[in-house]
Amino acid sequence: MQKRIKETEALAIKQVSYDKLIEDADNLYIAKKYKKAKEKYLEAENAFPEQTYPQEIINKIDQVLIKESVENQKRYDDLVAEGDIFLLDLDYLKAIEKFEKALDLKPNEQYPKGKIAEITEINSILTEEKTTQENYEKAIAAADNFFTQ
Repeated sequence: MQKRIKETEALAIKQVSYDKLIEDADNLYIAKKYKKAKEKYLEAENAFPEQTYPQEIINKIDQVLIKESVENQKRYDDLVAEGDIFLLDLDYLKAIEKFEKALDLKPNEQYPKGKIAEITEINSILTEEKTTQENYEKAIAAADNFFTQ
């Protein structure tokens, strides 16, 4: 009899723990924190593998995450394409803006990083050339001034 009471108490404690995990997971799911919610549902599923509710919600979360991933990839691709167009049009500031937004979506991607570095190098060369041209023009003006005196 004592053994049965202890088993019932253990099961009750396990049920309370499961209920808390489900409550936390549901709240995360409602808040659209899908990855964290999935972790909680997995914990609940491990606690009570015979319960189907956690797996049903995990399946829904997986579908949402796949959809978000596809949408994220499309936004990334669009931003990179726009950045490439601005780069071809020599609109470097807008190109950098698009590549930086692409990096916000996928921070580990090398392509936008490379393009930003390329534009930074181009801007550096253009600034150097502009300075050289300005110095040349000043020297010519000074020489012209010298000869007209």
